[in-house]
Amino acid sequence: MSREHDKPDLTDTVVHAAEAAGEAAAEVAQAAVKKLGWGGIALIVSAIFAGVLIIMAGGLRYAPITPQGRMFLEARVSGLKLGRIGVLRIEGLSGDIWKDFGVRRLTISDPRGVWLEAHDLRVAWRPT
Repeated sequence: MSREHDKPDLTDTVVHAAEAAGEAAAEVAQAAVKKLGWGGIALIVSAIFAGVLIIMAGGLRYAPITPQGRMFLEARVSGLKLGRIGVLRIEGLSGDIWKDFGVRRLTISDPRGVWLEAHDLRVAWRPT
């Protein structure tokens, strides 16, 4: 008998191990459902959902005050069409857009050219 025939096939070993792991995971999941009940599982899912919402709210609050966030907002607002009034362009957005922000240069132009230009604007506001 050769030594190769004495050893089990690696593929068969991996398949059996995966099946055993799958069965073990299923048993653990069933035990967890029995122990926690559906109310406990619903509570865990609700807590995860609330955590995701809190993280998203934090991102909404703090992302615009990062340099990358301000550059993104500046790029989105610059070139915005204001109906018949013209096109808005801003440069140099700074500060916290939720409280106190500044714009180095703001222009509104129509096909005949720039008709409104403002430098070093500062806006301090609070939501009510």
